[in-house]
Amino acid sequence: MEAAADRQKECEASRKRGSAFLRDGLHLEAVAAFTRSLALAPTAASRGLAYAGRSAVLEAAGHFRQAADDARRALGLDYPDLLKYKLHLRMAVCRKTLGQHPEAEESLRQVTELIQGCQLPEEKKGRLLEEAADEFRAVAVSKGQGLCVRYLDAPELSHGWREEGDKRLSSAVEVKKDEKFGRHLLAARDINTGDVLLVETPLIAFLLEAENFDKGHKEALWTHCSHCYEMCLNLEPCPDCPWALYCSDECRKGAWSGYHQLECRMRRKYDLLKAPCDPDSSGSWTRIMIKALSTLTPAACLENSPRVAEILSLLPDVYDDEKLERIRKLAKTICAACCEELSAEQREQLAKVCERILLVFQRNSYTIDESHFVPSIDAFRSREVIGRAMYPTVALMNHSCDANTTRVYHLGTQVCRVD
Repeated sequence: MEAAADRQKECEASRKRGSAFLRDGLHLEAVAAFTRSLALAPTAASRGLAYAGRSAVLEAAGHFRQAADDARRALGLDYPDLLKYKLHLRMAVCRKTLGQHPEAEESLRQVTELIQGCQLPEEKKGRLLEEAADEFRAVAVSKGQGLCVRYLDAPELSHGWREEGDKRLSSAVEVKKDEKFGRHLLAARDINTGDVLLVETPLIAFLLEAENFDKGHKEALWTHCSHCYEMCLNLEPCPDCPWALYCSDECRKGAWSGYHQLECRMRRKYDLLKAPCDPDSSGSWTRIMIKALSTLTPAACLENSPRVAEILSLLPDVYDDEKLERIRKLAKTICAACCEELSAEQREQLAKVCERILLVFQRNSYTIDESHFVPSIDAFRSREVIGRAMYPTVALMNHSCDANTTRVYHLGTQVCRVD
């Protein structure tokens, strides 16, 4: 009961924040706030209000198809009867703007029926019908500029693959190891400017998520698909948790069968402890460990599978004894809570692997960046960080103040080109 009450409080706070952002014309921030409210909503009624609020933002931003979809979803839930006509009117206006005239007329007919069926004075009904007709006749105009994000497919490697079946690294690059540099990459042939040397999808990755929502849209969990990392203005949350949201059924099913089924269960079990011992105030260490366990699987970690071995071969971060002990305690707590089916000895072994993966991740992880294309100026604006990820092959490249390669992102895929 306490957890449901806390979620309801957070849900309402996010919805109010979304309304304030909408009044200020901050549409992306408003979408994020209403999406957060939707993900946290503990009841059908609160989900309906979140959908309705987000549909209002999407209509104002000129995303009429998504606005109509959210209005329809709200109507399918426990939405207040006296307000339903407003959602039907929004659907009518959006469908008319989209050129869906028969559907728009049907929505307008429902608006009329709902107003006439209200327990209101006839004078009030007449005024509402007149206002609805005026709004429907008017041309729907976006009150703000919708954000367009252009995603490009990742390029092919130059000079072919280095190894059969491994499409990450170009044949123009060799993996070497010595005492001075450890494992590192070297050119195996002459390389030209613009050559693509590395194309790698993340092994462990997650979107930015923070307990403090004052960051607005920079908390990408509420604006980007948790599976493909594409921006989506009407994300649908996982039916079982508020930590993963998807742009499509395809992404939801792919995530569930791939890793989220385990991740979802683990996070719910850990949260039930009501004793998050994560030394990091944002809870990022917990997310890294649970994401690693769910992506790699506990069995693969215990067996030291090739993917796990690839991670463990990288250099770990270094902390003082006190911090290291807190990390060790967190790893043991997560493994005890989330892997009850394992023996005590296996959980102890798994905790050591989790501890090592976290230390490696802290030293070798990268941000996932995104470039926003602005149609009005026909250019990309400054990149925004949307997540963190581990790319084991990219991690073999040394840092340099005078780098000879540039890394860019195509959704979550990192691409390295020669400058």
